[in-house]
Amino acid sequence: MRPTWGTASARACALGLAALAATACTPRSRSKPPEAPEIVQTPAITPTPWWTEGAAACPSKELPPAPGGPPGSGHRPGELVGGPPPAPRVWCRVAGVDHGPSTTFHPTGNPAEAGVIDDGFRVGAWTTWHGAGPMASHGHYDNDKLVGVWQTWWPSGGPRDRGEWAGDARRGMWLLWDDGARHGDSPDRFVEYDDHGKLRARGVFRDGQPVETLDVCLIGQSYPGCRLVPVLDTTLREALARPSPPEGRDAASMVFEGGLILNVSDRHGLGFSAGMHAGDDYARRVVRARYRLWFWRHFALELSVGRLYAHDDRPAGTTGRGRVVGVTVLGGEILGVIAEAQDDGGETSVHVGVRVGLPTVLAALYVAAHLGK
Repeated sequence: MRPTWGTASARACALGLAALAATACTPRSRSKPPEAPEIVQTPAITPTPWWTEGAAACPSKELPPAPGGPPGSGHRPGELVGGPPPAPRVWCRVAGVDHGPSTTFHPTGNPAEAGVIDDGFRVGAWTTWHGAGPMASHGHYDNDKLVGVWQTWWPSGGPRDRGEWAGDARRGMWLLWDDGARHGDSPDRFVEYDDHGKLRARGVFRDGQPVETLDVCLIGQSYPGCRLVPVLDTTLREALARPSPPEGRDAASMVFEGGLILNVSDRHGLGFSAGMHAGDDYARRVVRARYRLWFWRHFALELSVGRLYAHDDRPAGTTGRGRVVGVTVLGGEILGVIAEAQDDGGETSVHVGVRVGLPTVLAALYVAAHLGK
């Protein structure tokens, strides 16, 4: 006698729903996002025309006096070099070494870069500008090395990226905006670096939160940020409504399918799968297209449409071909609850079941092996 829906299938779907709820606790990224760097205040649009004071704007410097020289002979006054547009640069120099404020210009005469040089090394705040006038970047140097939080802007004036430099290497989370963003807009993407400047993770911002993205998800850890999601569909399905007469048809069947999902956006994915249906009075091959709608974290609603192809051992009077339509509520690639309708040679049957992925299969095998000892 075949099991009733109120027993085996009810327990299976209850287990599936519980596992779906558990996947809500799955982390949204492999690493904990660090604190975002502080916001850089917008500096002045144009540099101060310090060069109008001539050599008086250049600091002097005390150098060791020449051997046998009188006291004070080591004092070196600063000198102004270059000039404002049409000259490409104006800066200060002491005893042949760059020392003091420095400003360069675009061919149009607009400022290109401005900051302070100390004994040949960039120090303190530096700002760059795009050729048309808007700021390009702003941050600090320490002995010619980028340090602290730096901010860059697109030529349109909107924010481009912001993050921290340490020892001339990027560190921590860097926030990125697409061109067209406005001041105050949430970042679009992020990249994260370790303490040695090596790339640790990258991702997107969704609902104001950073979510890591991968080119290819691991089975069981899929989420909208992944580009490619491997699909392993192992399902035990029981017929709710079967063709009449039901002779020669089992109540339950097993499905084994594999395929890929391509996430075309943060909410939509398209893919395919192929495999076998077994457990009826004859086995069938299946090829299907899949559409996935992500609605919360790792959770998705998946719709599938496919074709069934029977082997030569199909019963007499059947065409060997049919159609299948399925709906699945899916938690990552771990577990899902599925309802499916099959049209097999003009006869329609409705099936429900629990879909499991590779992590669930491996966990079950591990538990079964240890319980059997």
